[in-house]
Amino acid sequence: MAFLSKLTLTKFKRSQTHQDPVLDRRAKVLNALAQQRDVLNAALEGREHTVKSAKWANDEHGNRHRIEKDKIVRPWFFKEAQGWLVQLKYGARIVPLDTEHNAVVVPALNDVAEVLDVFEKAPRAGEFDKSLSVLAQRKTKSAEIDLKSIDTTVIASLNDTARRTLTGCRVHMTPGIQALYQTNAIITRVQAYSDFNERNDPYGEHDFGSFEFCGETVFWKFDYYDLDYSMRSLDPSDLTITARMLTVMLGDEY
Repeated sequence: MAFLSKLTLTKFKRSQTHQDPVLDRRAKVLNALAQQRDVLNAALEGREHTVKSAKWANDEHGNRHRIEKDKIVRPWFFKEAQGWLVQLKYGARIVPLDTEHNAVVVPALNDVAEVLDVFEKAPRAGEFDKSLSVLAQRKTKSAEIDLKSIDTTVIASLNDTARRTLTGCRVHMTPGIQALYQTNAIITRVQAYSDFNERNDPYGEHDFGSFEFCGETVFWKFDYYDLDYSMRSLDPSDLTITARMLTVMLGDEY
């Protein structure tokens, strides 16, 4: 410590800047509304609006790579018999507009922009602060789960049961799989899959697998949602809050 003794030492801890949660919630909605304007412009041109999304994926050899994919941004507006309905969302949750209504109806797609204008002014004026606070509290309460306490062996067991019996989950076969016209044979291979190892199952959840079928690489994977399939589950080991989606696809569809 002879060299350090020549220096003036201190103990420092960087303080975190705590922003007003009300302003945070407003900013989140306003940022999402700005993105919805891009979605609307794309819809008016007859196309979907996409953004880049990074994720980790396994190749056909079970090696994990970080890849970027185009993710479709879902619109907050949709066509119904009475016209175009426009909703305001906080994350995946719909924001109530008053005590009885959760959407605005307009006659044409071109009119959606005017609704987005009003939606943008309302949060700036604080008109949705109470509703956003309630929605944020519901999310925070659910998020108080200790992720370290989640038992991956339970997740693996639930995944195995769902995959082998095709119960307790939804099954989605992609267009590429359906085009092979052998879905029964493919799903049988998925049900019988047992080739899990450290490369293709590093977390021990039995949530992904791949195999060769008629010259094609087939992937299957589980995704975990809440019971409404509207957002990700916070604890895949808890069946009371988790719904499973089993997707079977070709390797080049991943």
